[in-house]
Amino acid sequence: MRKEIDNNNKEVDMKTTDIKDLDINLNGIQGVDAILDMIKDTIDNGDTEDAKMWITDLQDELYDNGVRG
Repeated sequence: MRKEIDNNNKEVDMKTTDIKDLDINLNGIQGVDAILDMIKDTIDNGDTEDAKMWITDLQDELYDNGVRG
């Protein structure tokens, strides 16, 4: 198990499997791994502005699921 420091400077427990198992769907892409692959493909295609948008959307979803503070 890995320890992370949240925005309020307190430690929170974080397991990689917790993040991978989240039921997150962005633009029809299901799961964190698939979303990250989609973001990498977007960057590879040279569309960095859309990639930044997807990263922000993923950050919001992680926040909504209690993964980040």
